[in-house]
Amino acid sequence: MNFKNFFIKRDFDQIWNLSIDIDQKLSIIADMARFNTLSMIVLAKSGHIGGSFSAADILACLYYDIMHIFPENPQRENRDVFILSKGHACSILYALLSSLGFFPDEKLYQFRRLGGLAGHANISVPGIDGNTGSLGMGLSKGKGYAWTFKNKGLDSSVFVMAGDGELQEGQNWEAIQSAGFWGLDNLYLIVDRNKVQTNLEVSKILDLGDLPKKLNLFGWEVKTVDGHNISEIRKALTELKKTKGKPKALIANTIKGKGISFMEHPQAMKENNGFYIWHDHVPSDEETKKAKQEIL
Repeated sequence: MNFKNFFIKRDFDQIWNLSIDIDQKLSIIADMARFNTLSMIVLAKSGHIGGSFSAADILACLYYDIMHIFPENPQRENRDVFILSKGHACSILYALLSSLGFFPDEKLYQFRRLGGLAGHANISVPGIDGNTGSLGMGLSKGKGYAWTFKNKGLDSSVFVMAGDGELQEGQNWEAIQSAGFWGLDNLYLIVDRNKVQTNLEVSKILDLGDLPKKLNLFGWEVKTVDGHNISEIRKALTELKKTKGKPKALIANTIKGKGISFMEHPQAMKENNGFYIWHDHVPSDEETKKAKQEIL
C-alpha cells in the first residue's frame, strides 16, 4: 500500500490498542477513515465526499463499539446487520470495513473500478448486507432482516442509516409504520441529518418538519444527538437498546463535509452561491493536499 495515500489495517489496530479513552480512539479512527475515503475518491476521480464525511463518526461508533460483527465470517447467522440506505456514501463504509479486515486493504485502490468496490453499496463486497443506491429502500430491507431475526429467535439487531433528504421517499414511511406496528425493537433507524440533499438544503426542497414527533406517532422510540459527538452517540445507542417493544431511531445532527473546512455546510454553500458543490465533486490536487492536512 502507498502509505502517503492510505492507512492500512495495522494502523487502525495500533490506534484501537492504545491505552486512551475509547471516545478518543473512535474519533481518531473516524478521521483515518475520512482520510482513506478522500484518497479513494481522488484516485477513482469519482465519489461522494460530503455525505460520507457526515456519517464517519456514527459509523466508527457502530462498527468499533456497538455492533456485534465477525470480519472473519461476515455472514455468521447471529451477527448484527448494517444497511447503508444512503448507498452513495459507501466509500466511508468500505474504509471502515477494510480497517476491520473484512477485505484486504488493497481493495481500496479499486474503488469504482471494474471488478473492484462498487460505487454504491453492493453485496459483492464482504460485510455489505444489502444493495443500495436507489434511495428510500434501505429501511424496508432492514425491517425484513429484523423480522427474520425475531422469528428465528436470534438476539441480533439491525441498523439502517438513511439521509434526511432520503426520508422524502414514501417507501420509508411504509416501513416506519409497519415496524412500529410490529414492535420490532431490534431495528434501529439512524438519520444522518446533514440538512443538505445533493446541492441544496433539505428544508428548501421538502422540509421534514418535526421528525422526532412524526416517528413517535408511528410508535418509535427516538433520541436526537450531535452526530459528531462520539460520547453522545454511544450513550444514546446504549440507552435505546434498553427500550423494549418499539423500534428505535437516532436522529444525528451532522455537518456535510465534516472535517474539511472548505467542504463543511453551511460555509461551503455561502462560498459557492448557495450551492453545496462537494456532494460529488472531486477536489483538485491542491485542495486534496489541504484537505488531508486538515483531517490529520
